[in-house]
Amino acid sequence: MLAGTVIGAGVVAGNVIKAGFRQAYVPHRLLGRVRVTMQVVNLGTMPLGAVLGGALGMALGLRPAMWVITAGLALSGLILLIGPLRKRRDLPEPRHDTEPAAPARPAGSELVSAAAR
Repeated sequence: MLAGTVIGAGVVAGNVIKAGFRQAYVPHRLLGRVRVTMQVVNLGTMPLGAVLGGALGMALGLRPAMWVITAGLALSGLILLIGPLRKRRDLPEPRHDTEPAAPARPAGSELVSAAAR
């Protein structure tokens, strides 16, 4: 129960940090696209993980598959040590939009303006 609570708190804190980072570094006009892309990548891998986990369970048995997955999860943080993020100490300065986004035109407005001519 304690581990579940700590993991849950870590997930909540991570979500808050990621949202703040996105809002500071992504231009406002692209924020929706970036958010949806992240959701597709994060949530879209779940079915793939389910299929791979099932295949691993069928090949090794359930208990060994759980140990392999647990070891992989425990070692997954090591990717930060071998990747390019290891050398990063400071975040880049955020760039803010200097020009406001163009106002959205209602669908079909080009037809109305063509008919009015």
